[in-house]
Amino acid sequence: MSTSANDLAVIVKAAPPLKSPADWRDWYNFIKSHGNRVRVWKYIDPTTEEDPEEPQTYSKEEYNKLTEYDRDQITQSRKLEENVHKAKVRIGDIIFAIVPEEARRGFSINDTPRQMLSYLKSRYGPDENQYEELVETAWERLRVRPKRMKLQDWILEWKHFKEYAEELGQKTTYTDLKLIRELIKICRREDLDRFSTRSEDAIWVAREPGGNPAHLKLNHHIELFLKTYPMEIPKPTKGALFATLQGETPEQTSQPSQMPPAAASPSSTPVPPQ
Repeated sequence: MSTSANDLAVIVKAAPPLKSPADWRDWYNFIKSHGNRVRVWKYIDPTTEEDPEEPQTYSKEEYNKLTEYDRDQITQSRKLEENVHKAKVRIGDIIFAIVPEEARRGFSINDTPRQMLSYLKSRYGPDENQYEELVETAWERLRVRPKRMKLQDWILEWKHFKEYAEELGQKTTYTDLKLIRELIKICRREDLDRFSTRSEDAIWVAREPGGNPAHLKLNHHIELFLKTYPMEIPKPTKGALFATLQGETPEQTSQPSQMPPAAASPSSTPVPPQ
């Protein structure tokens, strides 16, 4: 095997699971990303034709008649072919290592990475009847922000969802404006009012005569969110305004005063209970 045990162990640990059609997209993109990184994806892409034709071979007499330039080109071509072959073997090792045991039983001993991916796609790739259900499940999950997820990571999930919905043919169901409106509603619920107000203003201005239509796109509002909250909101010392965003209770975020009551500033205003 061309992949060292240590390298393979790292890749196996990083690989997403592949157990059902819901896992296919993330798993497939993981392999595609690795194939592009080692520059062999075009040789193993299951959506394309088989590998290019084998390079031309020459007899000793034919080779001797070639110019020096032509010989150099042949040498470079053969080195490239050798490197591609090694990388394809490596990808094959990785695929075999990160799929479930039952999937391995469907492989033949001489299968190329492309053939392995074609088989896996037929087994785990979702069909059109499952697309709507998969996107709906992802949509419901997106609308509930995990308490300990950073704001910046959460907002980028909206961009990933839009790409996912478009990839599965659900673009007309999940339009930019629908996603923006839902994002605003959730931010209101999560006390992220600065963004909600700016986002609503951007929609209003974009719809005015001469407004910029790009401001009605989800990507614009994602950028607006990141400008509004360039870093994670700090934990408050009082109250619970953002307690739910930090995954903590009001009691956890409150800090006891180090000053005796008589020393407190007269201008201090007690924080009402949330």
